[in-house]
Amino acid sequence: MSDSIIYEPSIHELFVKSNLSVSSEDPPREEWSSLDSGSIELSPKMILFKDGKYQPGSGEICAKYIPMSDSSVLRHPYYAYPSVVNPGIIEALLEPEKQKTYPLDGQELYLHVCEEMKLFPVRYFHRCLLQNTIDLKYYGLSRPSIRAICIALDVNPHVVRLDLTSNFLDDDCCYHLGQLLGENMTINELILSGCRLNLSYNDLGSKSALQFAGALEVNNKITHLDLSWNKFSTLKGTNDLLDKLGDSKVLIELNISWNSLKVTKVFTKLLSSRNLKVLDLSNNSLSGTAAKVISTSLLKARRLHTLDISCNPLSTSDALKILNTLRKPSVKLLNLHMENITVDLEFVKDKEEILQLPYRKNTKVSHGEVLHNYTLSLPDIRPLIMKRMDYLTQKGKKTKLDIALYFLQLRKSVDIVQPRDILRDLKLAGTPVDEDLVNQLTETFPGPVLDKGTKTIKLDGIIEMITRLWPDKKLPPTPPPEQAPVAEVTKGKKTQKKFK
Repeated sequence: MSDSIIYEPSIHELFVKSNLSVSSEDPPREEWSSLDSGSIELSPKMILFKDGKYQPGSGEICAKYIPMSDSSVLRHPYYAYPSVVNPGIIEALLEPEKQKTYPLDGQELYLHVCEEMKLFPVRYFHRCLLQNTIDLKYYGLSRPSIRAICIALDVNPHVVRLDLTSNFLDDDCCYHLGQLLGENMTINELILSGCRLNLSYNDLGSKSALQFAGALEVNNKITHLDLSWNKFSTLKGTNDLLDKLGDSKVLIELNISWNSLKVTKVFTKLLSSRNLKVLDLSNNSLSGTAAKVISTSLLKARRLHTLDISCNPLSTSDALKILNTLRKPSVKLLNLHMENITVDLEFVKDKEEILQLPYRKNTKVSHGEVLHNYTLSLPDIRPLIMKRMDYLTQKGKKTKLDIALYFLQLRKSVDIVQPRDILRDLKLAGTPVDEDLVNQLTETFPGPVLDKGTKTIKLDGIIEMITRLWPDKKLPPTPPPEQAPVAEVTKGKKTQKKFK
């Protein structure tokens, strides 16, 4: 190999030739200084190839050498990469993010919300967003699904009717549905039957009744209300609710069945409501007092045409009293339902006479079984109640109470007592009893009804039964009052004490 003089350009010449500040284009390959390696030595294989003693083969490279091969571009040590024009940092930091707009039908928005919330979209709902009705009965929709549905329907101009029957919606679902109804002006029918959202089957009690009464005082525009299968058995709160419903000028149909409801004076106001047409009082605890109130209130009922008092503990005389109100033309009632209420032959006879009247041709009266002309001997329930109360107050290991002595002591101070007072005294004594047992005691030994409709217990009947069951039980005699000692006054000389 002959010696040759190798020319190496200076750094200044390389910098000028590259013109990096002016352009980012690469210089020609022949000007790359990295290719100038001084003396050029041929490899042994190249020498053999020139002598005709070596064949390189087909030129294909084995696949195992491909990831290990060097880059085909030999970069210069001073090679400058082209600068980035605008990566968008200023816009990302200083300008607000552009909001994506969706079509009004809500299909694309629904898919986007489901993707964000990691939900499986309901294909049927997505397809029905372009129709008038969406039927989602028994879909078992969860709380996030209801939220996605409400967001999609927020500005939807197509859907008019939404059916969510039997989906068991909770408070959060109610919130989103309320927001939807506040924003959407297209939906005019929302069906929530069986969702445990309507007021039936919700275990509502006196506190709920007070809250509903407060709401009706502000906005009393309900026309159809279903309060069945709840717990409006106590008068507190229930009276306020029925009073507000009686003030309604638009209420047409009211269902308060299956509530163990007791009659109060508020029923008179409710039955005489201005536009009330259908009233369902079936499966409650309406007794003889209710028959008096209902028969009197029907004379003032203006538009009531259907009254259902089936399955209530009314006697034959109570049923006859309500029936005889239909003899008066001023009573507008057309349908009187008294199923499972036993009547006598006199009731059947009067019913036939009333239905023959010219203004009662379209009237329908239904009732239970007819009793014939014989007297049924019913067992006396009074001893059973007293023995049950005596057992419950004596079974405690720590505290026991003699119920007979309790009533004997109570009779010395009062003649009548309210059921709640008995419950309170027994609870303070550490021997509480069931409220149903005290209510049955009230029905068995009834006293006069107070002004607010509260029932009382007459103690004379209880004392008589105690005397029959436990004649030996009597209150201990009251000890005579202690007399104050009287100082003795002695006249004459003072007596001297004698000491032994």
